[in-house]
Amino acid sequence: MNSRCRLSLIEPDDQVNIPHPRIGFHGLLDQNFNLRLLEKMADLRPEFHFIVLGPRSLPTQSNIHFLGIKDDNTLPHYLSSWDCGFIPFLDTGEANLKVSTLVQELLAAGKPVVSTSIHEVIHPFADAKLVHIADHPEHFVECIENAINESSYDPEWLERVDQFLDTNIDVKIVTRVPAYMDSALISIGIA
Repeated sequence: MNSRCRLSLIEPDDQVNIPHPRIGFHGLLDQNFNLRLLEKMADLRPEFHFIVLGPRSLPTQSNIHFLGIKDDNTLPHYLSSWDCGFIPFLDTGEANLKVSTLVQELLAAGKPVVSTSIHEVIHPFADAKLVHIADHPEHFVECIENAINESSYDPEWLERVDQFLDTNIDVKIVTRVPAYMDSALISIGIA
């Protein structure tokens, strides 16, 4: 991987006015998505703004922003200005299949990630010290703060991410990241 994946992109209109820090998730909001965890985190840290890209909205806190489903071409524009990614999935076999891809996409975008303790996230991502793991709201928001600080002030973190992804990246991500890059380069007038 190279740092081209971490370009600053033009923000989408529905996200541009959301304050930082932005904690983002994209994907299916099914029975595996822990809405209670999200609600409790939003209550604990009203200064955090949780952005959720997906097909469903329920919580009504002012710092939770459901922006709907986004296509793969616009996804990089959202991810590029997030401060951290979060994965609040319950540990079920169904969730595990999609979580690895989500973690790799967030890391490829240069975003720190905090996830619940799902086997496929712990092994290999947390084992490689690339992802923070938390299951309780208090610990989760603390890990988000730590992840943002680590990624902002530790240049070695991005090097570890790049080295890991260079040797372990999922084939699906290899096909999606170039599409992200084509979209990003066109939008800033390079391609």
